[in-house]
Amino acid sequence: MNYKLLHTDPQQDLYTRLFEIRNIQDSLEDFLHPTYAKHWWEPSQLHDIDKAVDRIAQAITQQEKIMIFGDYDVDGLMSSFVLYTFVRKYIGYHNISIQLPHRQRDGYGIKSYHLDEIQELGCTLVITVDNGITAVQEAAHAQEIGLDMIVTDHHHALDTLPDAYALINPQVSPEVEFKEICGATVAYKLALHLADKIHMDTKLKNKFFQEMLPFVGIATIADCMPLVDQNRLIVKEALEKMNSSRLTLTSSLQWFLDYLNIEEVDTYHIGFMIAPRLNASGRMWSAHDGLACLLCSDPLKQHWLLENLDRINSERKDTQEKMITTAIEIADTSKHIIIAASEKFNAGIVGIVAGRLTEKHYKPSVILEINKEKGIATWSLRWPEYFNIVEMLQDADELLIRYGGHEQAGGLTVSLDQLDVMRERFEQYCVDKIWPDIPTKQLIVDTILHEHEMDSQLYDSLKQFGPYGIGNEQPKFLIEDVLISRVDVIGKKERKHLKIHCNKGTVKFHIMRRGMWDEADTLSLYTPVSVIGTIKKDDRNGGWYVDGKEVF
Repeated sequence: MNYKLLHTDPQQDLYTRLFEIRNIQDSLEDFLHPTYAKHWWEPSQLHDIDKAVDRIAQAITQQEKIMIFGDYDVDGLMSSFVLYTFVRKYIGYHNISIQLPHRQRDGYGIKSYHLDEIQELGCTLVITVDNGITAVQEAAHAQEIGLDMIVTDHHHALDTLPDAYALINPQVSPEVEFKEICGATVAYKLALHLADKIHMDTKLKNKFFQEMLPFVGIATIADCMPLVDQNRLIVKEALEKMNSSRLTLTSSLQWFLDYLNIEEVDTYHIGFMIAPRLNASGRMWSAHDGLACLLCSDPLKQHWLLENLDRINSERKDTQEKMITTAIEIADTSKHIIIAASEKFNAGIVGIVAGRLTEKHYKPSVILEINKEKGIATWSLRWPEYFNIVEMLQDADELLIRYGGHEQAGGLTVSLDQLDVMRERFEQYCVDKIWPDIPTKQLIVDTILHEHEMDSQLYDSLKQFGPYGIGNEQPKFLIEDVLISRVDVIGKKERKHLKIHCNKGTVKFHIMRRGMWDEADTLSLYTPVSVIGTIKKDDRNGGWYVDGKEVF
């Protein structure tokens, strides 16, 4: 079993070991109990934000028509929803609308033809949320047609910035120290700064702050932002609000949680239940289906919308599995970068498929959706943690129509006549920059879990170290000298899971091995084994169990 143990000192308590592993700059107390005084930075630190709020205030005063241009993923939906709600509900200005791109037809980001359409609707101000930092040509076009364009975004910028009316992005704001926030947080801060600009009543501003906090928290998790510093504060506060004062949530969010039968929300529910449903609408059809769910104020209509999202999400799952199968069949895994291309690929699913290939082979992966009618190929790229994708994209800047992304994920559009050149360019980049020094994939294990630490309160103790996610992963433990007493094959529909009854000294517990039913005959009773896994809450029996990643 190839694993790496990060902490081995048995003399330190569990919290200290976990804290040291994460190399967090805060004190342990500040990490466990983040505060606004310590971790919240003011919106005024964002570049151009004063210019932006002045222009928005002017538009409201002069009764101009405003358009919010968002994105089709969860962060884009939440960004649009937060800013729209503030202007329409809290300011009471109704001459504002939301436009979202169609993933299949438009691709990512605002286009010049969108700006033409927005102007034809009579708008004089467009505000991008969760996109726009790479819209250099589009910003120039907005100027040409007399449309003021405020860009709010959080993605990495190119060497050339768009010449927009105002450009709000932590990545281009020197005063902002912690820059890894999502687009919804940027929109949230813009709204809060606008509240100060128009001298909004403090109680009303605070009501907005509290009401929108869960949506910003959902976006932070869904967009895979690191759950440290300000993000940890936002998510922790958002979860506490969703779990302790549900009646103070918007009715649409209450109904969403009730529909999914979620009693106590955590990052798992957001990442695997809420976000996939909202994302599915944008992946398969129109993101407006997800937006409608957030804006809905009618319980019957909301139920229908949620059922529709379920249907769309099921369709997404089916399409996804077919695409993964096809990609595995056609991809050349002997190359340094894995590339699979097809005209039949769904542009909304390619990112998930690329992620699966990267996870399986521990190599950079690219899935291409080819559109011969438009003469372009849309690329979705995923990379292991040892490589920064933005640097590679910048290296091929002259060949790309558009591109953008984070360190481990990105997308681009390239003309079909440049397709072979791009394949060779990326392959050579990987050869030059990665190989032969590519690290071996290892299962990262935080620390050994000792018998005296395995008490009945273990799960509750570890919960305080959450919320878990990117940047603060749920701890993986090594438990040694475990004796197996019984192995059950279980499952409601298909008996595919193992429930392994065992003990460590005097401590009795069980291990779950999901989808590993065929291991049952390989496990020997009363023979010492080691287990690597995470600690999960045992809702049925109380206490905790081990979600086993490996038994060896």
